[in-house]
Amino acid sequence: MAHEGAVAGLEEQDRESCSGDAGVDCEESNSKDCILEPLSLPESPGGTTTLHGSASVPCIFCEEHFPGHFPVAEQDKLLKHMIIGHKLVIADVKLVVDFQKYILYWKKRFTEQPITDFCSVIRINSTAPLEEQDNYFLLCDVLPEDRILREELQKQRLDH
Repeated sequence: MAHEGAVAGLEEQDRESCSGDAGVDCEESNSKDCILEPLSLPESPGGTTTLHGSASVPCIFCEEHFPGHFPVAEQDKLLKHMIIGHKLVIADVKLVVDFQKYILYWKKRFTEQPITDFCSVIRINSTAPLEEQDNYFLLCDVLPEDRILREELQKQRLDH
């Protein structure tokens, strides 16, 4: 199986030669899309990034917590809470490989900058009177930071 090792070595060289400091080739992409600092994923107090043993996961916006082992039903409860209570929709959530880390990352980022810096605003009932209109926020991988976060979480899952 020496062939498989050689292929893996070539793939590693390709990844190293294709990525910039933050995994984005800044020369080829729009400079506005270039992230100049690496993503830092939340860590547990023990220094490891494994959060699957956590007792609960907080809502991104409030202090409500949901069970940390996250069966799909509990994940859906948190998503429903964020849609109804905070008007946040996470696109392609089924493709997020580590939902707990994803939520904790965005909880921290939303305390640092306004939600409108990260999310597309979707106005519903736009033809209705102003008091009947409402804004929802869409967090998706069109945002380079979200795309890179999702990719990093996938790489971490593959490495373990």
